[in-house]
Amino acid sequence: MPASFCDSKYYNNVVHIRNYIEFRTAENAGSVDAFNYFLGKYPDAAQVKIATDERNALAYKQTQEANTFAAYKSFVDNYPDALQYEEAKKKLGILAFDEAAKKHTLEAIEQFMEQYPNSPKMPDAKVMKRQLLFEWAKSVNSIEAYHKFASQYPEGEMFIDIFNLKSAALGQSIAADLDRKSVV
Repeated sequence: MPASFCDSKYYNNVVHIRNYIEFRTAENAGSVDAFNYFLGKYPDAAQVKIATDERNALAYKQTQEANTFAAYKSFVDNYPDALQYEEAKKKLGILAFDEAAKKHTLEAIEQFMEQYPNSPKMPDAKVMKRQLLFEWAKSVNSIEAYHKFASQYPEGEMFIDIFNLKSAALGQSIAADLDRKSVV
């Protein structure tokens, strides 16, 4: 509004009408950008809450349609006050697990577990971590590797396998020592 009309008794009414028209323009455009423009240009408008909720709902709908890790990550980063935030975080945790599981590495699963401790996929991650650590210990085939597994998983179905593998590694270590001593 031009400064010359600020003292008018109709000023607040005119501002409210303008804000309403601009809100409807953004609503009719039906885009996140249009709502962001409205929210940025008219932060004191009476329609800010409605515009924010509609923008967030629209952004979440687009996120769901994309259904990618990047889309959910962007939503969580950009709309922390959205009503859909918790639902988006939950879905993000599921998609993050799927990405970590595709990599099928101990490092990827541990990183997932650290970054998404409340993910509904945490039980699956724990099972995968145990399996990957078991496979790693077998591939390294050292007493230290078997001890690392046994210290993290002292009970369970794989403990006997690790105990047997650790015993075999210890036996190989003793046999190697004896061979070295008999050569001397």
